[in-house]
Amino acid sequence: MATTPRSSVGRRSRRLTILLIALSTAAAMVLTPPAIAQAQPPQLVDATTEPEQLPDIDTRLAEPAVTPTAEQLALAEDLDATVRWTQFGTAQSVLRYGDFLTTGIQAADPAAAARAWLDQHRALYRLDSTAGLVVHASVALTDTAHVVVFRQHVGGRPVSPEGIATIGLSGSAEIGWSVAYASSTLVPQAGVTGTAALSMREAVAEAADDAGNPVGVTDVTTTGGHADWRVLEIDGIDTEQLVRPVAFPAPDGSLRPAYETIYFDGVETGYRSVVDAATGEIHFRESIVDHLDDDPSWAVFPTRPPMTRLGQPPWGFPSADLRETWCWAGQPGCHRAVENSAARVPWDVDARTGEPTFTTIGNAVDAAEWWRGGAGGPGQRPVDESRTYEFPWTNVWYETDCHSGNLVLGGNDVDAAVTNLFVANWRMHDWAYHLGFTEETWNSQSFNFGINTVGENDPVIARAQSGAITPGSRNNASMGTRPDGTSSIMNMFLWQPQANAFYGPCVIGDFDMSVIGHEYTHMIENRLIGKGSNRSGFHAGAMGESWSDFIGMEFQNEYNLVAGGFSAWTVGAFVTGNPARGIRNYNMAYPSAGAFPAPNRDVHIGPLNFGSMGYDIVGPQVHSDSQIWSATNHDIRSLLLARYPSQGARHNLDCADGLRPADQCPGNRRWMQLVFDAMLLMPTGPTMLDARDAYFAADLLRFGGANHDLLWLGFARRGFGELANAESTQDTDPVPSFESPLHDEATLRFEAVAKDEGGQPVEAQIYVGDYEARATPIDTVERFVPDPDGYNFVAHAPGYGHVRFHVDDLQPGEDRTITIRFPTNVASLAQGAVATGDGERHGSLIDDTEATNWASDDRPVAGTQVTVALDGAQTFTHAKASAMLVPGDNRFTALRQFELYGCTAGNPANPTCDGSISAGWTRFLVSPRDAFPAPNPRPSSPDLVIRTFAMPDTTATHVKFVVLANQCTGNKAYQGEQHADPAAPSSDCRSTPVGAEGVRAAELQLLTSEPAVDGATLVE
Repeated sequence: MATTPRSSVGRRSRRLTILLIALSTAAAMVLTPPAIAQAQPPQLVDATTEPEQLPDIDTRLAEPAVTPTAEQLALAEDLDATVRWTQFGTAQSVLRYGDFLTTGIQAADPAAAARAWLDQHRALYRLDSTAGLVVHASVALTDTAHVVVFRQHVGGRPVSPEGIATIGLSGSAEIGWSVAYASSTLVPQAGVTGTAALSMREAVAEAADDAGNPVGVTDVTTTGGHADWRVLEIDGIDTEQLVRPVAFPAPDGSLRPAYETIYFDGVETGYRSVVDAATGEIHFRESIVDHLDDDPSWAVFPTRPPMTRLGQPPWGFPSADLRETWCWAGQPGCHRAVENSAARVPWDVDARTGEPTFTTIGNAVDAAEWWRGGAGGPGQRPVDESRTYEFPWTNVWYETDCHSGNLVLGGNDVDAAVTNLFVANWRMHDWAYHLGFTEETWNSQSFNFGINTVGENDPVIARAQSGAITPGSRNNASMGTRPDGTSSIMNMFLWQPQANAFYGPCVIGDFDMSVIGHEYTHMIENRLIGKGSNRSGFHAGAMGESWSDFIGMEFQNEYNLVAGGFSAWTVGAFVTGNPARGIRNYNMAYPSAGAFPAPNRDVHIGPLNFGSMGYDIVGPQVHSDSQIWSATNHDIRSLLLARYPSQGARHNLDCADGLRPADQCPGNRRWMQLVFDAMLLMPTGPTMLDARDAYFAADLLRFGGANHDLLWLGFARRGFGELANAESTQDTDPVPSFESPLHDEATLRFEAVAKDEGGQPVEAQIYVGDYEARATPIDTVERFVPDPDGYNFVAHAPGYGHVRFHVDDLQPGEDRTITIRFPTNVASLAQGAVATGDGERHGSLIDDTEATNWASDDRPVAGTQVTVALDGAQTFTHAKASAMLVPGDNRFTALRQFELYGCTAGNPANPTCDGSISAGWTRFLVSPRDAFPAPNPRPSSPDLVIRTFAMPDTTATHVKFVVLANQCTGNKAYQGEQHADPAAPSSDCRSTPVGAEGVRAAELQLLTSEPAVDGATLVE
């Protein structure tokens, strides 16, 4: 493999073509407009069992992106800024790292200054004037820092799904204003063409039909209005529907009369759609559901009920009632007083009247039991006229092994569950308020105390034990975020073992604060980024899952509610029974690389970076790819906390309660404040790089840019460095960069040779992290900011298999050559091997990549075999195998245990080495029973990646790969009846053909020797 300089053509040329202008040290970087994919993968609710959702639609993508004009490029150059462009050739983000774009704007207020800047630079947005931009919000971050949001209107209609501009600026009317950042989804100025023929009711019917619920216009009735939205009802659905007239930017550049609809069945199916008002065509569709002196008191679990034995059954979930008593103002026996200025009134008080509700209805939260799901309406609510909401908790769902007989009036700890859910939502409301999620920024309240009154009447509808009477409504939680002024809907489900899907304890999700905090944060991040509505795009969806994970956990950490170690950053430890990973592949608190401990890599270490997108067995998907953003943010949190350490428990609590400004708080609070500010600043359809830049803008506005060095360090170590590129918010193959403009990097030069073939060069690809399949390779010359944890790499080459290695102790300015010495993989298509046998895609087992796999679905798992004919007699000393899956595979069909046999052609017992004949074969390897370990609740990518297995030196012309077990048939933790629910099917994974007859394996490699790596540490 020859060394490739950075200026080479090929894959990396994609990075180079985006650098249209390079001016100076503070050079203007003007990026090409995005080539957005036709449709992003469906955005699923947070789940271990994920319901199917329709793919996104965006007809605007039928045309190629519009190229910026010479005038726009010249204006960008004059600004000396980094500019990214929308599909329509308008500026999506404008930022000058570490400095303001413009200073000295004279204006009476922030909104006027922001408009003046937009008017001066309207050519960036292809606007003739800014007259159609209406101030949507003007928010003060500090006394001097402000964010102004404009919404674009044409012909009296708001532009949708684009049409938002956000300006971050600092200053005052006396000294003038400085613009730090501009993000936008504005479209070029044009008139609305076409005549509306459909009514609003017809548009809602079209959207419902498109979502899979055919309804007639007569089934749709109008019930009221809110701002520019009309509220309608569909017969048979309790949740109200929304519609408003909009101007849709068509692919040809015109604006079409259309209706934007918000369809929601109340539980799992919800879409934001744009329906053509003339033709009824669905122009745009994406999911809105993200799939955790009065003194009243409440009995609650601050984080979750107690857990003892963890990780796999038999579970240890004792029924000791360890709840605390939380009260409003403080009284004897109260563990925590929760009175605060964000709520203003006690949680169970009607803020309009000042009167208590005596139940779980308050200004920001309306909680009830919803056993019948979206069609059943609210059920039981705990009522207590003494306002002592302390109801029995018996842990009955766990104690009875998920027995549905508990679902009777007053059963299944329902009053305790509803109370816990009510309090948990309120705590998230109050904590987030002091970080900037207020009435001005579209929070969720019935009464807004005279602020943003059009955004009232939208408390969170919190549904406890949602859909409980339907066994399929399990192992999940969701938040359907709807526009400000209409209630968002949180569904918390029961958790129960399900065959070939999920194996965790019988628990009630309403008691897991990490899941509730996750789901509540979905509303926060959607409304802040969507400027009162919803953010859009695959990158935004992945970051949304990430923000929901770590914001929900940061709340618990700031209040010291969780113990240290794994569980401090585990989402869903209680509902999954897994304290280390929870519902994710990785715990977000672990380093980017980290040396692999022997004998097997720690599956909890997070080896993810920007180039890892799509790494998971499901392919590009918002939940798995969220973990890239989570790990990056946790790294930034750690860096900031090292610079601004804790000043003691009392001081930390004052910060968490919003009693101290962020610049007087430890680094974790400063980080969280940057996150909230950045969400407000960034465009409504951000890439991860847009979001990165919004963090820089937030730091400039709030902290004067004091932390740019740490931000660059944290982002660069995870591949979001100076030269990183994403073509669009749908790009699942982004180009990573590990460089920082503020740090001195080390240079790594990668060479690959055939160790056992005279050292001849090998054409290999190199990846940062643990994953090759679907990840983005790097160049053979790359620069890396030093990381004390070092970096993991994987290299692979046709005919030579995979080599994993770790690079550490990098020094600034160092120039190091890494020579990868590949042994020959004799079981490779590229070396002349041929595979035959059971199942299909035999060649995918020996193609030197984990991106493909062999599959068998029509016979018992044990004994399923593939015979590999080598290119003549070969001697090999090491074996590797991978159980990685490809998108669409069931997790439990992944290989768990196997054995290998050798045969030499011409032997008397089996001259042709026929794999269907047992004679003539000699077994030389039996893998461990847990060759690919998969702890509860389900197999995940870290469990399945390629591994090395010890074996004696062997010579053969043929090798037979024989399956002994898949993850279902070989793992007792997934077998037997694990619930006692008479309404649910068997939980034994062997009870279905998928588990009993399906098996997958991605790779079999037979190597002539052990690989070696010069300049790094081999990891096998």
